[in-house]
Amino acid sequence: MKILLTGGTGTIGRAFIMEAIQRQHQILVLSRNPEKYTSTQVIEYIRWDGRTSDGWQSYMEKTDAVVNLAGANIGDRLWTPKRKRVIRESRLKAGEAVSQAFTAAKNRPRVLLQASAVGYYGETGDREVNESSPAASDYL
Repeated sequence: MKILLTGGTGTIGRAFIMEAIQRQHQILVLSRNPEKYTSTQVIEYIRWDGRTSDGWQSYMEKTDAVVNLAGANIGDRLWTPKRKRVIRESRLKAGEAVSQAFTAAKNRPRVLLQASAVGYYGETGDREVNESSPAASDYL
């Protein structure tokens, strides 16, 4: 399977790539800094700005699945009001770009997965949550 991945250089994205490679998938990673990484036969790094589909839209039609994990790091600095805007906007803009590219594709991938709200349910401890569980009231 060929998978288009955003957020592939982050903590979860790197783990996703390792698992996907073990399962013999090919990964196309959208990155703001593709020159920092080495493409191989199974991983190709493609430039994107994190906000639009400019320059990578055509790759959407060459994939079987899209996984959007893009978003500013939530653990690397204090959550000032400015940083909170960056965190929020990074996810909204990336999601919008991926959705627009997916919608515009003539040959759409079979799967589109977006995961950017890991804190939606708040601190749950051992309690199991699902889509019907209520949202937390904190920032995440």
